[in-house]
Amino acid sequence: MVIAVDIRFTEEYQNFIYETFSRITTQHLQHSFIFIFNKPYDLSFIFSDNVIPVVVQHTKISLLSQLRNDHKTSSLLKKYKADVFVTTQSLLRTNVPQCLIAWDKFTSKSLKKAQVIVTGSEFSKKEIIENYKIDKNKIDAVYKGVDEIFQPIIFEEKEKIKEQYADGNEYFFTCLPAGRFTGTIKRENILLNLLKAFSVFKKMQKSNMQLLIASKTEISKEFLEKLRLFKFKTEVKILDVHKKELPGITGAAYAFVSLFAQEGYSHALEAMRSNVSVITSIAGCMPEICSDAALYFDHNDHKDIADKMMLVYKDEKLRQQLIENGKEQVKKYTWDKTANSLWKSIEKACR
Repeated sequence: MVIAVDIRFTEEYQNFIYETFSRITTQHLQHSFIFIFNKPYDLSFIFSDNVIPVVVQHTKISLLSQLRNDHKTSSLLKKYKADVFVTTQSLLRTNVPQCLIAWDKFTSKSLKKAQVIVTGSEFSKKEIIENYKIDKNKIDAVYKGVDEIFQPIIFEEKEKIKEQYADGNEYFFTCLPAGRFTGTIKRENILLNLLKAFSVFKKMQKSNMQLLIASKTEISKEFLEKLRLFKFKTEVKILDVHKKELPGITGAAYAFVSLFAQEGYSHALEAMRSNVSVITSIAGCMPEICSDAALYFDHNDHKDIADKMMLVYKDEKLRQQLIENGKEQVKKYTWDKTANSLWKSIEKACR
């Protein structure tokens, strides 16, 4: 087979492609893989001799330029006689079977065009079936793995990280994903609920606990203005950190707060792998992903969030039980399993 793989689009998608195809290409040396880039590529993506890198220069985003870009990619698929096209944005101007990675940006047309749809959970699969009337047999739930750079860290290292980022204090940590809520009112409302919850926690517990928020996208000016007026603003830190810093900050946290259902589940699993307790939203796929390894709250109810923050703070036995449950739960999510599941979806698309 000749498998064309779109390497363009978001950093999160590229990481998914990197982790899965670094395994798939070396396990299936009898097949050829055409990796499509839109800029000079990183040599680390050339995993083996059966990977052929191709750069397709994109023009600026507009309807006309999108048609031109689609035409370029269609011609490329035809040139290399691709048997299947793996992408996160369906190319409608081709007859090549498509394996669509459908996370948060897709259309009804692209879903119907794809031979196989890969999504991140059974919850997402059910949503697509119900909202877009797609045959369940063409949708596969492929769970993301957890990066091995997330590991438990020793006491001395935790103390250094707390000193660097939280004035030497314990802290709750949350990492905001770049997803469908980016820049929307809903995302800001959930963030504000976290601030309100932290305020209730501080008033009730009288502790030195801090709140650290790492964001992959720019925080809105409106939220920052509200934070400026927040009573406990000096104990809330907005972090613009490099990816390499996240394992340490995650591993030193007292507890991880996962605010967003769906796109945030990778961060919850990273916390579990780091032996950090997790409290998370009851919405979306989070109960499916976390099972008994998390405390659940209604992210629309700041008092409920505060209650769970106080519970994990006051009950050390419970916190340790969540950590132990997390150690077992996170074993279900490895990139080897993800790669194997994705390969089955690719094969299904070619039938």
